[in-house]
Parts: sequence; C-alpha cells; structure tokens
Amino acid sequence: RSDVWNLLSAVDMVAVPSLWPDPLPRTVMEAMAVGKPVVAYDTGGVSEMVVEGRTGFLVAPGDVDGLANRIMRLADDPGLRHSLGAAALERAQLHFSLDQHVDKMERILMTAVDYHQRERGRVR
Repeated sequence: RSDVWNLLSAVDMVAVPSLWPDPLPRTVMEAMAVGKPVVAYDTGGVSEMVVEGRTGFLVAPGDVDGLANRIMRLADDPGLRHSLGAAALERAQLHFSLDQHVDKMERILMTAVDYHQRERGRVR
C-alpha cells in the first residue's frame, strides 16, 4: 500500500498474529519505525526485533488469549503504549534504519574483500 505510513500513524499499536516464521517481518519493522508498540506471536525474527515488555509484547504462537490480553493491556494504558512505542522507535532507529543497514552491508563487503585479498596473496 502506498499509504502505509499514514495508516500506521493512525493506530495505537500493531498486532502481528502471524504463525508464519518470517525471518524479517517488515510489518514489525514499520510499526517500530513510527513508534508503535508491537504485540506478536514469538515466531521467526519477531523475537529479534521486539524486546518483550520494552518495545512490545511477545506471546507463544497460537496463544490467542495471551495475544488478546496483551492487546487489551495496551488498549487500557495510554502511558504504557507511549513508553513502549518510544522504546520501539529508538530500537528501530538504532538497529533497523537505512543508515544501519548500509553500514552493516559495507562491513560485510569489506570483510569479504579483505578475505579474498588475503587468500589471493597465499596462492601466489
């Protein structure tokens, strides 16, 4: 959708009830990037992104009651939504920003180049 940022800005939290173990769930990243707490099943890469009780809540996959309870907890507590959302935004900026991605890719590529050059030197 072209209006995803407007939609995310209009919500209080983002629930991700997916049981599919996505290694890098974009929905979670986008929610955190706009300062929204995330309530999700603990599958795939979600647990590497969401810090339980700090940037949102994680529940066991398939625990519908647990998911609903965490959603209601956030719905009933604007202060908690705000603090988790602020921590989510900070974590997204620190770990998932474009600048961070470029820096990580550059380090990986430079490591590969250094390795290749060392290996070429050994062959000669």
